[in-house]
Amino acid sequence: FSAPEVITDDTEEGFVLMEDLGDQKFNTLVAKSINEEPFYERAIDVLCALHEKPTPSWLPPYDEDILLAEANLLIDWYWPALNNNCAPESARQSYQDAWAEVFSQIDFRPHVTVLRDYHSDNLMWLTNRQGTSAVGLLDFQDALIGPPAYDVVSLLEDARRDVSRILVEKMVHRYINRSNTTSESFRKTYNALGAQRNCKIIGIFTRLWKRDGKDTYLDLIPRVWRLLEQNLMEPTLQPVRNWFDYHIP
Repeated sequence: FSAPEVITDDTEEGFVLMEDLGDQKFNTLVAKSINEEPFYERAIDVLCALHEKPTPSWLPPYDEDILLAEANLLIDWYWPALNNNCAPESARQSYQDAWAEVFSQIDFRPHVTVLRDYHSDNLMWLTNRQGTSAVGLLDFQDALIGPPAYDVVSLLEDARRDVSRILVEKMVHRYINRSNTTSESFRKTYNALGAQRNCKIIGIFTRLWKRDGKDTYLDLIPRVWRLLEQNLMEPTLQPVRNWFDYHIP
């Protein structure tokens, strides 16, 4: 895989001159392609390669406290927008308790480098390179050390475009086979992190609308809700599903 090469920098002035990876974004190419599968295969292979590499010692952990804080964005922003008032403390506490119960049943190992925004809008296609080097990476400055399923979810549960369930299943299967992980454990973690991430995104998109006046993000929320509903079918997520059934049916 290919990250932009830093050519020179001036840290005092806050400038960086880096390699231009061109304008061939995955999302544009996939939208024009009759067969999107080769692009997703290459993107999955990048994650397999990345997850085999040692994690940088200076990256902070993507731990349960951060995951819960991110999931809370739904109750911080979506709940008030839906109900015209803040969530009562009882609803907030039961939401956090539900997530804590789910996280207690998930094995987040092994710990790998998690880019966090690994999706088609942040991937470039470099036609002059081969293999996984043909995939250029953008927007990885918020990387942490965490579970490998997170970036797989980020790629396949895309808030900006529909990815067919058939393709999702193929790519999950590809990752499992190439990373020598256990299917049942990986899928459980995949859905738990998918639900957590989609709750976060619903909260972020609502915040972008309410706080920043960017109402175009509202158009994306129904897709994210559909993805969340799929995640919540995972039996391990029963506590969170029960919370939604009671508070936001």
